Amino acid sequence: MKKTLLGLGLFLLFSGILSAQTTVTLVVNFDGFPNEVGWKITNSSGTAIVLVMPGASNAFPSGESRTYNYALDPGSYTFTMLDSYGDGLLGPPVGSFSLSNGATVLASGSGDYDGIASNNSGPSTPLTPKEKSYPFTIGSSCSGNVNPTVTVSASSTTITTGASFTLSATASDANGNNTITKVEFYKGATKIGEDLTSPYSFVQTESTAGTYSYTARAIDNCSGQGNSTAVSVTVNTPCGSNVAPTVSISQPANNSTATAGTNLQINASATDSDGSISQVQFYNGANLLGTSTTSPYSYIYTTIPAGTYTFTARATDNCGAVTTSSVITVTVSAGGGSSCNPWALNCTTTGDISRTGRVGIGTGNFLSDASYLLYVKGGIRAEKVQLELSSTGGWADYVFAPDYKLMPLKQVAEYLKTYRHLPGMASEAEMKAEGGINVGKITAQQQAKIEELFLYVIEVNKKVEHLQTELEQLRKENQSLRKQAKK
Repeated sequence: MKKTLLGLGLFLLFSGILSAQTTVTLVVNFDGFPNEVGWKITNSSGTAIVLVMPGASNAFPSGESRTYNYALDPGSYTFTMLDSYGDGLLGPPVGSFSLSNGATVLASGSGDYDGIASNNSGPSTPLTPKEKSYPFTIGSSCSGNVNPTVTVSASSTTITTGASFTLSATASDANGNNTITKVEFYKGATKIGEDLTSPYSFVQTESTAGTYSYTARAIDNCSGQGNSTAVSVTVNTPCGSNVAPTVSISQPANNSTATAGTNLQINASATDSDGSISQVQFYNGANLLGTSTTSPYSYIYTTIPAGTYTFTARATDNCGAVTTSSVITVTVSAGGGSSCNPWALNCTTTGDISRTGRVGIGTGNFLSDASYLLYVKGGIRAEKVQLELSSTGGWADYVFAPDYKLMPLKQVAEYLKTYRHLPGMASEAEMKAEGGINVGKITAQQQAKIEELFLYVIEVNKKVEHLQTELEQLRKENQSLRKQAKK
């Protein structure tokens, strides 16, 4: 019984998904006898969806053109022109008609409707009433729906607490028969507002200092969704009550050693509790080595000579406050003995190896894209690999947001039949065009599909529980009827 209820619940879930209607347009150019003309549209079972009988109205304009619009669900239909006299639209003047779905003509005819009348010479007595039928099909306007695209920008990317800025979004829908129904705005994973009309915008006010990430989500009339990349806005405390930043050198360690002639990378960690870091400067004693303006803050001392170094980092915040880190001492020796070039084959030297250019292992075939630094020919084997979340993406927690809309399963089935991959997932051709598989991106997409699957199962379970309740009620009513029948 539980299997039967589950199957029935799935059937109700799948069959209860409706597609958007399509509007068809009928243009009738009436002849001199408009009250003889009528038409009807019947569905696949023969039921008349539209029926205009000849003579039903005296308001039909003689010799004029009129347009009629009818909204139809996806399915098979038959359009039929009627003529009570039996001679079609012969006139005078000669009439015509055309039924179309956008640029597609579904049915058309003129004069005697392509042979509707058995006598075109003007009989002295009325002919037998005639009709001419034209079958046509209306497909689902959401079949093969492509998700919309959206971009978001901020009117200002740096503000002070209590100030407002405007998030603006530009959304478009690749489907010619679809439209954007709304654009939602998010702060992290939290929805903060929406706009139903273009141009899409939302005014946000921030009262707490920090750096925040904002995205936009566009939704079309087929429930397709597209998410923008994130835009960051830094909120600073007014400088009158500014708190100085904090800074420390995280690499190299204090009292560490290095070998002369190698490159030494200095990394610093800097934060500002009520604003933002504008720059981090690296010093050896009183000598400025270099400046870094973006996190992660670092400086590479190339081909460092032998000697003893005292490194510090100075962080400056958006209000000009400066903080200097503790001193880090590094001893650089001339090398020799058992030391070796750390890039040499089978070198046993331990410690960090740093290189500013691209590195090839087993290959020297580098791409022109400078953002890729390591190239390996052959396999990579490791005990642990950790990928950072993309600054322009994120994880799939948005699927469990209260206002997240699942694509109807019937629509998913149609999409799979057409495209042979899940909605929102890159196709094989797209991955080849991108040069391979982005592991972090595809892992987040797969996680979203797993979470969507749980939502589908929860929905089915709700329907099954509802059916079980109805079944129990029917069982009780049946028992009651049996008892009454025995009396």
